[in-house]
Amino acid sequence: MLSERNDFDYAANCKLGGEKEWDRDAVRKFLASEKSYAEFPKNQHDVALQFFTHLLHAYDESFYPNINQQRMKQVFAAPGKEMVDKYKYVLGTKQKITDFDVVTYSREAGQDLREYFTRWGLHFSDAASKQVAEMNLPKP
Repeated sequence: MLSERNDFDYAANCKLGGEKEWDRDAVRKFLASEKSYAEFPKNQHDVALQFFTHLLHAYDESFYPNINQQRMKQVFAAPGKEMVDKYKYVLGTKQKITDFDVVTYSREAGQDLREYFTRWGLHFSDAASKQVAEMNLPKP
């Protein structure tokens, strides 16, 4: 997922007159709703953007910058001589990206976001699920 791209899309919307309301219960409200997607709605940009804005609203403006810092730390620490090899090691497939995101987003949020990812049709591995479970985080 290109969270930084979606964050910029949202920021542009705010600058163009969109309202910027911070609903700290955005993730919890989504989980309380009956909304669920079998696959992430990547071709429905307005719907897909909601995944990211719910997180932004619930966890504040530092959420995505902190995620991106963690992403870069893991890439720089990865094995390989070239940055492209390091990047591929950490985020080289859709599955690696989803696994990284569910673990890192949960850690940054301080909440177990596995159900949130699942309801958005983002399918993470058992290994990623175990990493989140081992953090013993509360649900949103």
